[in-house]
Amino acid sequence: MELPRGKHVLSEKTENYTSVYEKLPENFQGVISLVMKADKKHLFKGDILIGGGGLLGVTLEDLDKGKEIHGENALEQIKSMTQESRGDIDVYSFEDTAMNLAVLGNKHVFFRKPLDIRRLVKTEREVGRLKRKEARLKKAEEESKKTPEEKAAAEEKAAAEEKAAAEEKAA
Repeated sequence: MELPRGKHVLSEKTENYTSVYEKLPENFQGVISLVMKADKKHLFKGDILIGGGGLLGVTLEDLDKGKEIHGENALEQIKSMTQESRGDIDVYSFEDTAMNLAVLGNKHVFFRKPLDIRRLVKTEREVGRLKRKEARLKKAEEESKKTPEEKAAAEEKAAAEEKAAAEEKAA
């Protein structure tokens, strides 16, 4: 994505990227830029252009292969990659003039209709919950191979973890 200079707002690690979205004000206009290394092999750069309370466009470039994707495909890749990769996120806000330049120069990466930014956060949380649930199920399967005493202890622990997850969901 071709972007003008903006005012640096914050920096985070990719594993905390959900918190970045939660920190943005409702009227934020600017870009979230991600640089992340996936599979310890490929370096990726992603940009999420935000304005009017929604996601306007997204790009993801494989810097090693020189390939770029945009739109829904880039959004889905970023959502899945940030959980498994390591990297940095930088957020830049744009004044109206810079935002107009960003919009004019990047219409080819826009969604047909802006996506509500909260949908992205909610989706990310759901993915995180699913991964935690899968990990608990895998752990429970491993525990089932243990003696009855070990199984009882594992069941108590799993119940406590489920309760904690339910409380987290309610919060």
